Amino acid sequence: MSDGDSNSGSNENNVAALIGTFCSCKEHDPFEDYCKRLFILYYDIYQTNIEKEVSKGIVDGTQFVRTRFEGQGNTMDGTFEYSKLKVRLEKIYNALKI
Repeated sequence: MSDGDSNSGSNENNVAALIGTFCSCKEHDPFEDYCKRLFILYYDIYQTNIEKEVSKGIVDGTQFVRTRFEGQGNTMDGTFEYSKLKVRLEKIYNALKI
């Protein structure tokens, strides 16, 4: 077995682990490959948007701003965590690369 073959198996295991983290279904999803390809296609856009928001001065821990349509029981509370998001996206991308 060559190094390329072992890396391919490793990537398949990484992908399976990531999917298992987010999906509890045990059946094969016919759109799974399509979703992977879309993620890879949009990966650069995701990273560019993160960099754009960080360049605006939004740092980790900045509270979400409540919008006018949010009210009692309908709020999106939380903080921006772009550094963690970037790391998670990189891990998923590296696991999906063929």
